[in-house]
Amino acid sequence: MLRKLLLTSSFLAFALQLSAQVYTIGTGTTPTTSTAITPYGTLYEDGRNQYLVLASELLAAGTGPGTITALGFNVSSLPSLAMNSFTIKIAGTSATALGSTFLSPTNPTTVMG
Repeated sequence: MLRKLLLTSSFLAFALQLSAQVYTIGTGTTPTTSTAITPYGTLYEDGRNQYLVLASELLAAGTGPGTITALGFNVSSLPSLAMNSFTIKIAGTSATALGSTFLSPTNPTTVMG
């Protein structure tokens, strides 16, 4: 019985690992050198940034339809100030470009913070 349970557990762990996919948008090799335009900017201690990832970029990276379950940024150095109340939100939008004002999507989901 124990052997059967171990085999089942191993199979489930292997199946779950296969379902996890990582897709990279951009090269992930060019660090942001500005203190303001970065996901972790602390220039004004309360800054915010907005990124628009197009469906065409996701498809070009190899994704298909489905739910985004994780998000990551490559970090080359830590910010110089504490990041109190740091939050990441994600939402769908029909926008195809960012303008000079922030988009205000309906019902963004807080995924961190």
